[in-house]
Amino acid sequence: MTMNIENRNAFDAAAIVIKAMRSVGVAPIPRNYHLFYEAYVGSKSALAEKLAMMGSDPTQTELDELAATEMGLGTVQFFREVNERLSDQLSDVISQMQRQHVVLESYNALLGEASSRLADVSVQTAAMVKGVVGALSTATGETISQGKTTVRYADGTSAELVEVYEQLEKYKKAANTDSLTGLANRRAFDEELADVYGRTAALPLTALVMADVDHFKKVNDSYGHAIGDQVLVTVGRILRAAAPKTTFVARTGGEEFGIILKGWSRDEVMVFCRKLCATIARRKFRNTRTRLDLGTVTVSLGVAFASQAPGPEDLFRSADVALYKAKHRGRNQAVLFDEAMLGEHNKDWWIYRKSTPAPRGADE
Repeated sequence: MTMNIENRNAFDAAAIVIKAMRSVGVAPIPRNYHLFYEAYVGSKSALAEKLAMMGSDPTQTELDELAATEMGLGTVQFFREVNERLSDQLSDVISQMQRQHVVLESYNALLGEASSRLADVSVQTAAMVKGVVGALSTATGETISQGKTTVRYADGTSAELVEVYEQLEKYKKAANTDSLTGLANRRAFDEELADVYGRTAALPLTALVMADVDHFKKVNDSYGHAIGDQVLVTVGRILRAAAPKTTFVARTGGEEFGIILKGWSRDEVMVFCRKLCATIARRKFRNTRTRLDLGTVTVSLGVAFASQAPGPEDLFRSADVALYKAKHRGRNQAVLFDEAMLGEHNKDWWIYRKSTPAPRGADE
């Protein structure tokens, strides 16, 4: 993900100003930032020359006198008042940032510098915040989550902080979304599956359903990957529409999907799965643009309840073994996991797993 030109330019301008201020030991407060912005970005060469003549470590009085001469006393007074308000507003923010232990030093610095200018509602500051948000888009998922906590804590201090938080939410959602189907991806699926075991009382009524498109390799080989992708998108839509709105549905890799059903009895889960198989089998797959008729597509389903496995990895493997049994028994059906399956077809299951086109843990 990259910054657009407007945000990148704002970010570059901020970098120039901050570097210039640091090179001569100037305090990073709003009125100094505004002074250096006018000199180095606003192309006021005379102002830039006078700043250079001050040398290193100019006093704040000298800087304020220069600002009053070049930009007027009103501007200096405005930024003095802004700085006083910020001292109170940001004390809690700074304390919170120190407690966050942010992984990336550069991220922490960027957010801190943005916060120190949030009370300045000028166009330059708004553009600066957007530029910083763009830079944050390259952060890791863990860092984004930590940033969200910091911003949520301080969102009462500025409308611009709310914008930062909203952008971080969008980046987090994008990191957990499968780009092809729009469903949750494998990363989000693993997190949701692990969360199942945080509420042990609900385990007997929580089921994992693994769905796999039958003969999908044949579809790809016969019609090409573009058509295969269309099939996956359509199957994903059917799964999403068939499950209750609050149900977690993900594409876990290749032609596989995962559904986590909470608060369902075994009979209810199996009825749902049989209806799901029938719904997909009735669907006619056609390409409206090319008029290509693929006929019907079916899916096989493997079902396991959380109470049948001690942890998320075991639950996934149990549902996967049941999925293999559904394939082995003729496809287009749902099979409920039973412990006896592990001994009966353990070797065959591993051979089947190694032959599947999508690697386990792939982030689709």
